[in-house]
Amino acid sequence: MRGDTLTLECQPASELSGDSVSDEDFSWTAEREGMLGYSNVIVEGETITIRDVRVENTGEYKCFKVFDSDSSDLRKGVPLRALTLSVLALPQFHIIFLPAYDTERECRYKDLLTVNSGLAAEMEAAACAQQKLCTIRVDEPSCLKSREGSFSLLRVIGVMSTVQHWGSGVIRCSAQCRRDLHCSLAYLCASAIPPLKEVDLIVAGAGHNRTVPAISAGGRKWIVTHTLKRKGVYFY
Repeated sequence: MRGDTLTLECQPASELSGDSVSDEDFSWTAEREGMLGYSNVIVEGETITIRDVRVENTGEYKCFKVFDSDSSDLRKGVPLRALTLSVLALPQFHIIFLPAYDTERECRYKDLLTVNSGLAAEMEAAACAQQKLCTIRVDEPSCLKSREGSFSLLRVIGVMSTVQHWGSGVIRCSAQCRRDLHCSLAYLCASAIPPLKEVDLIVAGAGHNRTVPAISAGGRKWIVTHTLKRKGVYFY
């Protein structure tokens, strides 16, 4: 699994000879040039340790017992083992939802500037539990107006992201098992989206805050009248 630390080992030299051996008696080759020189690859005699495994570490590694250490052709030694490393990465899930709020009057640009940042924290506490199964951020608040002009609301873009390394060091199972668990976790987090759309919005006002109730924006066609794009990287 990407991010893990693993060790590749030759067969014990004692299986080939009763003579004492040293690190110089072993040599490694890799499928592609430069693979053994990566900063996260440590070659020590009959073992290779790969820390924080990356996709570029994928490939075949071969270990040889070298009898002629002066030979430039390592393949003149006895091949002990060929290992193929496949790196599996956990998928990253970003679940988009669009909560809307009734401003009870025409939504204005300054309303967008005063949207309380605590909305994301409140949603995260409700959906992601104490185990921090996910994170939530709120982006790009916008004022919407119905096409007939009789209704106005404030909408934000909610982004729920699953935590990739949740359970690492605690849950012990195969890479495929961890991948399946991560996908199930994303499905579990997504099931919490509908209740999040009912979390009321606190809008900061002059000297006081007011609660703006959550509503459904369905059944109408909307025009964006104002929007506030925040700086940062978006995953839409």
